[in-house]
Amino acid sequence: EESLNWDATIGQYYMGSQVISTYLSDTLLISELTNKYDTAIAGWQNKSLIEIVRNDFGYVITDQSKIYDESINDWKTIEKIEYVRNENSLVSKRTTSQYNYEQNMLAYVNMTEYFYDAAGNDTLSILRIWDNNISDWKQYSKTNKKFDQDNKVIVDLDNSWNDELNEWYPTWKKETVYNEYGDFDTITYSKWYLAYSFWYGKDRHIYEFSDNHVLLEVLNQEYDLVYGVWENYNRAIWEYENDKLRNYIFDWWDDSGVWYHDTYTTRSYNAEGLLDTIVANHFGSPETSWDIIERTIITYGEHGEILELQYDHNHSNTNWVLEKIISYYYSEYVLFNSVSENLQLDFQVFPNPSKGVVSISLPEMIGKRANLSVFDINGRLIKSLVLNDKSPMIDLSELTKGIYLINISDGVQHGTKRLIIN
Repeated sequence: EESLNWDATIGQYYMGSQVISTYLSDTLLISELTNKYDTAIAGWQNKSLIEIVRNDFGYVITDQSKIYDESINDWKTIEKIEYVRNENSLVSKRTTSQYNYEQNMLAYVNMTEYFYDAAGNDTLSILRIWDNNISDWKQYSKTNKKFDQDNKVIVDLDNSWNDELNEWYPTWKKETVYNEYGDFDTITYSKWYLAYSFWYGKDRHIYEFSDNHVLLEVLNQEYDLVYGVWENYNRAIWEYENDKLRNYIFDWWDDSGVWYHDTYTTRSYNAEGLLDTIVANHFGSPETSWDIIERTIITYGEHGEILELQYDHNHSNTNWVLEKIISYYYSEYVLFNSVSENLQLDFQVFPNPSKGVVSISLPEMIGKRANLSVFDINGRLIKSLVLNDKSPMIDLSELTKGIYLINISDGVQHGTKRLIIN
């Protein structure tokens, strides 16, 4: 994959970067080389390299990230992740090493051990960090999970290690309640009050689903410790018409006892039922009116493939101003061997920013199974899983604070959203 940059001064494209991917099979990536074009030598220069070693079953054993060090004219490993798997191919140990510039070598950073029940559920994970002072692993945190008869997590308990007391103490607890149809009903986060040794509520999410398990509303509440009651904080609403997502609304709760609008996004569809226009509106406060701020116009080809995405902005409710246009070109294989009606998958991630647990609302056109991948800002694959529900809940609380990319694909459609973990 090559990226070209436009030079307006000379009116033409010039080489930017190049990514060369190598696969063990159609989907099993084993290396990804990124090169940058050097105009001084009129050729490609090595920039970064990802190398993945897999076992005979295709599972990852080691994952290394390297950068090209021109001072030594060779690759330098900056991070290495090693996996140990049990007889069921589940990860039992994950060890991370990073390059230590003071020691000029790879050094241990952390290690996580995973323990499973008979159904393969990870009931316990223990994180240890490397202590250079003792040249050994030191306890840091652990997570206990309790599952119901359907192998769904109902209690997620985080603990931290106390060096002075030489024991574990609880920090956070997430309790999940499902309705009779297996959809989320409520998710409650509680924090351990160490000084007085009791749990108190922190955040609560209340969900509403349609009869066919499509997410319609999420109400977020915060606990008032002084008055001992839950208070509304914000909410997200998805409105459908003829099984198509029409509107997305995000509101904040005002202390005066009313909801006030923040974001209102509308969607329209063409005669073939394909999404063709998305308009985003912003509402500044209860005293102001809607401001139309962004618009996306989608143009399709005769086979239903996306040809063009046009992005406009309008910050003063006057005229639309063209911001950018993205054009797509396809090989004959894609056009005539794909059953795609809309190659661009639109989905919602909520809440965003998030503490780590997010709801994902998928459109009605997605297939029965979809693959979800989480990438960090550098493009490294952090987590992947298979989605079976149209409105799944994903727990990414083990991720550190930062910006991540959520990619979902069902083999025909694909889409990416940015997620902030705070």
